[in-house]
Amino acid sequence: MLARMTLLWLGLLTATAAAEAVPACWTLGDLVHRQGEERVQRGVAQARITAPKRTLAEYSPVAARGAIRRVQLPPGKKLVALTFDLCEQPSEISGYQGGIVDFLRSKGIKATFFIGGKWMLSHRERTQQLMADPMFEVANHTWEHRNLRLTSGQALVDEIRNAQLAYEQVRAELQAKQCMGPQGNALAHERAPRRLGLMRFPYGACSPAALSEVAQQGLLPIQWDVSSGDPTVGLSALGSSNRSSPMLLRARSCCSTPTAGAGTRKARFPPSSPG
Repeated sequence: MLARMTLLWLGLLTATAAAEAVPACWTLGDLVHRQGEERVQRGVAQARITAPKRTLAEYSPVAARGAIRRVQLPPGKKLVALTFDLCEQPSEISGYQGGIVDFLRSKGIKATFFIGGKWMLSHRERTQQLMADPMFEVANHTWEHRNLRLTSGQALVDEIRNAQLAYEQVRAELQAKQCMGPQGNALAHERAPRRLGLMRFPYGACSPAALSEVAQQGLLPIQWDVSSGDPTVGLSALGSSNRSSPMLLRARSCCSTPTAGAGTRKARFPPSSPG
């Protein structure tokens, strides 16, 4: 009996030592927003980024459907799901308004970030921090924030698929680091799903062909039904949310809004909110 207890104790000590030997991915200081990160760089050579060449994780198409804007909640229950967009157009490197993320973390507020594939590659470290945080959920916001109502054929396929490729590439790079996530109780990459399951249309603009392609790539299209007024001056979410409203905001300095679908700010709802 004594020998058995000794072996169990040694095993526990070994496991504890092994866990302590795994470094943390980031210090608390690394997670905090740095001054100047919100700056947008336009017309720079670094803005030209190509999608990764890799094989996507296995997935199955889902049944085609319209975009999800709200969900029905039990009587008397009211929820607002906060969603933020992080995107980047072809000729720019957009910013990161990390003060928003710092606030969410400090208050324990859950949120979903719809991230463009190109943004993921130009902000690899920030993307990894978001995907590894159990408070947050990340999702597909296309590759270069193109209007999918006006996009067709292979360009439509690639605009959705390339964001999936970017996410899986950045997650693989995080996995290669073999470091602990923000809470220190699991490897950071284990907190991030192997693939993205939700998608949001840039500008809220879609078409039957775009909805069909999203479903073919195994994604659920998530829109919003409350606009926060960011960035549309004069538009406010106050008094407009219902009991199951998704609310749209942005956490990056970025994309100008084209005529089609202009002026809409996103809100999101509970079905896929973290936790």
